[in-house]
Amino acid sequence: MNMTKRIFLLSIFLLSLAGLVFGLNLYGNFTINSTNTTDLIGASSTVRLWQTPTASLSYVFDFQMVRNGLATPFYAYMTLDHYWYINGAYFEYLSPNLSVNLGRMDFVEGPGNYYHLFLDDNAGPLNGLSVEATVNKYFTFKQDMILLNDINPRSLYWREFVLHPTDKLSIAYEEAILFMRFFDPWYAFIPLPYAAIEVLRETPSPWAQNTSLNDNAFAGFWTNYNFSNTTRIYSELLIDDFDMNMFFPGRFQNPNKIAWLIGGQTNLGKMQLIGEFAGATAFTFEKTSTSDPDGYAYVVYPSWNNIDQNMIGYKYGENNAAVKVGLNYPVTIGDLSTGILSFTYTNVHLGVRTPLIPWHGGPEPQGTYWLNDPVLEVMNKFCLSAQMNFGNLMVEPALYYDYIQNVNLQSGVNENLFSFSLTVDQHW
Repeated sequence: MNMTKRIFLLSIFLLSLAGLVFGLNLYGNFTINSTNTTDLIGASSTVRLWQTPTASLSYVFDFQMVRNGLATPFYAYMTLDHYWYINGAYFEYLSPNLSVNLGRMDFVEGPGNYYHLFLDDNAGPLNGLSVEATVNKYFTFKQDMILLNDINPRSLYWREFVLHPTDKLSIAYEEAILFMRFFDPWYAFIPLPYAAIEVLRETPSPWAQNTSLNDNAFAGFWTNYNFSNTTRIYSELLIDDFDMNMFFPGRFQNPNKIAWLIGGQTNLGKMQLIGEFAGATAFTFEKTSTSDPDGYAYVVYPSWNNIDQNMIGYKYGENNAAVKVGLNYPVTIGDLSTGILSFTYTNVHLGVRTPLIPWHGGPEPQGTYWLNDPVLEVMNKFCLSAQMNFGNLMVEPALYYDYIQNVNLQSGVNENLFSFSLTVDQHW
């Protein structure tokens, strides 16, 4: 028996044993699109390590074998060009007033369904710690501490302070700080705004450890109002830099760098309707000086130029506007299955985006810029999908069509892209 068969049989045996002992999800996805074909097979599970009537400690994992062209596999001839990927592996503690997650996981924060300004899963899972504490019914605190890169140290901290003045209304202040170190106790433990802490540490003084830290701070707010269990409206604002000189005529007007989200959802009979409008002004999330390290930009991998899959937060980065509308309708096929039929439409306008090139390669301009480029790329994206549940088996086919105008800001260059994917998930 050759080595490939031994590895395959051993994997099947270990997965089957884990399924019998802990319960296991086995899933696969196969995608055919206009430019590439990708597929993956994976296994996920939640292993309960300890439990009481009010608390639990679990180990959650999600391991994959992936073929999508993003990585060069070791022993590709044995793995059929698939590479090993840890999509999630973390410990989770849950209790009524405290939750703690530690390990490799997705960090998604904010009130949105489709878009999240500070933290999203565009670039996949990250290593870190997430702590959420409910002090009382009026106040919640949450902090994420993420190590983006441990070889060339680079970390991101995010936190929010949420007020719940009524049962229907939530108002939050949130902020993030990006810095080139493993760990920073000032940002981790002091409950003052990150920007204020940075200024204090850079002020020439006996306590200053470094007068040129050059950390990158972001601040913002979000609100959420629930009219009912099925209807809500929400908004979010991220401030990268806001020019106070705009209130003083005659002074240099630094560009305002902000991102925003406005959205809502409701039910129309059985159908759920979701709509969101998001965007960001030019230069948001990017470096401000050629002397800044590449790690200063708000991306996960500074050497990777695929913006839409590399942003730490808002998917499309700077200088854009995006509208997305979704419809979800529950369906049944006799007594055999239940599921959801979904349709989404997305319209995105994109201008110049250069996370690693300050001011798009020119000098710092005056005033605020947003989609005022000579040519804009316009994307119209359609997706029709169905999620069907047959007992412990979930099947999800999806059909995609993208019509892109002025591809890569080239006037008159258009593309039609088609994709089809099939996902199967079996739970034991």
